[in-house]
Amino acid sequence: MGRTSTRTVAELADTLVELVEAGYARRTGVSNWPADRLSSLAQHLAERGHTAVASYQFSLAEPDPARMNGNIHADAAVLRAVHDHRLPLVSWSSQARGFFARPDAGQNDVRPDAFDTEQNRARRRRCRELAAELGSSPETVALAWTLRHPGVWPSIGPKTPRQLNRSLDALHLSLTDEQAHWLRHGGERPAG
Repeated sequence: MGRTSTRTVAELADTLVELVEAGYARRTGVSNWPADRLSSLAQHLAERGHTAVASYQFSLAEPDPARMNGNIHADAAVLRAVHDHRLPLVSWSSQARGFFARPDAGQNDVRPDAFDTEQNRARRRRCRELAAELGSSPETVALAWTLRHPGVWPSIGPKTPRQLNRSLDALHLSLTDEQAHWLRHGGERPAG
């Protein structure tokens, strides 16, 4: 369920519970709901003995909301709702649609890239710097950053075996708290 419904959250929760109890689904959830609505659904489902699954865009690169076509990035409010209700978060575009693997200029895509912002270009530069130090790739470092978040299950969409391997390499790349903070916020470079 992505767009706002005319039904109340309680009614939607009843329908989702019916689907699970009838065997049509094991778990149900939502994507792209504002944090307060997600929190309300989680509460209604918990009262019925169920846990919602949340699915939002979440990665080191934060997209420009004006280019997201109504989709919602898992911002601080959404992450707080996910944490408070102990919801699993399936993150889509967890590698920012290949943003960290692309060169700085010369994109071939004709549509505007929601991830191509000055802030994200700086994050990509930091990923490149850390990847070179760690003997890794920028996209692996960016996915390792996402994997550091408990309860987040990043989805990936590799098109080649090389892309798949670079994604899988993130499972074995442990970033320190300082490295993760630096990747996100910049500032003083953490010691090796």
